[in-house]
Amino acid sequence: MKFSDRVRQGTFTMIFGFFVFYTIRYIDFNPYPKWLNEHQMQQWLAAGLDESTLQDGDLVLRHSKGFVSDAILTFQTQDPQFSHSGIVKKKDGKTYVYHATGGEENVSQKMKCDPIAIYCHPAATYKFGVFRWDLPDDQREAFMKSLDHWYKTEMQFDLDFDMTTDDKMYCSEMIYKGLVSATGDSAYISLSKVIDKPYVAIDNLYLNAHCKQLFKYEYE
Repeated sequence: MKFSDRVRQGTFTMIFGFFVFYTIRYIDFNPYPKWLNEHQMQQWLAAGLDESTLQDGDLVLRHSKGFVSDAILTFQTQDPQFSHSGIVKKKDGKTYVYHATGGEENVSQKMKCDPIAIYCHPAATYKFGVFRWDLPDDQREAFMKSLDHWYKTEMQFDLDFDMTTDDKMYCSEMIYKGLVSATGDSAYISLSKVIDKPYVAIDNLYLNAHCKQLFKYEYE
């Protein structure tokens, strides 16, 4: 067994245990900010993201603050910059982000749709970036149709990080499966492995020929 595999396997065990512990121990605890105060709003505006340039299906990545987020960075095999992934959803002229998350951020475990300023909250995030795949309109619409369905059916976060199940998914797994369904190409996004367990690393989502970076910002 490679040392890097042992590290990822041990990290996976710690992350899984953390999610289970917080789900049971702090069932009513959700510290992730739900609004921005005046100072935080100024920080968000200073980032300079032009939301009018974003479209449904864009990939939004962030490096969140906290032990679990830092641990997840070890699962990135090439570019350990981001710990969480979501997808832009435009609604009534505003920008939201679909994402699957659990633990202390979301004890309900249900798929979320947060305003992008909350998803990239200055008090809870080190950096964030926006990326876009070269999907034709029909595939992008099919991709969003899958995400809309999963959100409406309140898909649960996958505490087991098990890619064989479709009723529960973790953040990058949800995106991977949506893209595979929309494109019909199982190799559109490559997979990584911990020992013999396949998983979708965050950097798998954007380090490929189909994806380009639109924006990146790091809070001071």
